[in-house]
Amino acid sequence: MGLDVRTEKGNFDGGRCRMAGEEVVMLNERDLPERRLAVLARAFRAEEVEAVYLPPAVRNALDEARDTHDGNAPDGQTGEEAPAHAE
Repeated sequence: MGLDVRTEKGNFDGGRCRMAGEEVVMLNERDLPERRLAVLARAFRAEEVEAVYLPPAVRNALDEARDTHDGNAPDGQTGEEAPAHAE
């Protein structure tokens, strides 16, 4: 897909950006895994991941995170993302 994924500590939400002309997905090391997954799902939304092999557990987790983020949350969840925390 041509995206580098980097995990670093800092005061940022994470997501897609350009660094030195390269497309990068930044994840905040301080965030919970669920939040990082939501950031990845949002970053991959514009990508055609159907043509890329992903292990079934990864594909299911991305689909669930994408559905939750889009407001299609199951079990009465709100679909709201937890705010990023700054320390």
